[in-house]
Amino acid sequence: MKNLAEYLYEHRAKNLPAIALAEIFDRLIWILDENDRQIMETIEAWLLGNDSEKIEIALLMNEIFPFEDQLQMENVLNRIANDFPKLSHHCSKLIDTRRKQHST
Repeated sequence: MKNLAEYLYEHRAKNLPAIALAEIFDRLIWILDENDRQIMETIEAWLLGNDSEKIEIALLMNEIFPFEDQLQMENVLNRIANDFPKLSHHCSKLIDTRRKQHST
């Protein structure tokens, strides 16, 4: 089967808000036995890319942090904040949330 996350992105309703697809990905990560890693790999690839729509969807996910390494995540999100200023608040929120979670 084709990559599930890419398939859903390509076949989404054109007026579907980014948060709606992010919520679907969040749920799929917890209910699928094999596709969960594939979805996370796709989300991380989107964050490393330059498609602002895909990046926004990835940033709106809130069930799991992208990238196992916190420093890598922060570096990627700082690049996104610089390249896409309209997404910078999502980046800051995700960085702050992860820092708070790991400081307790």
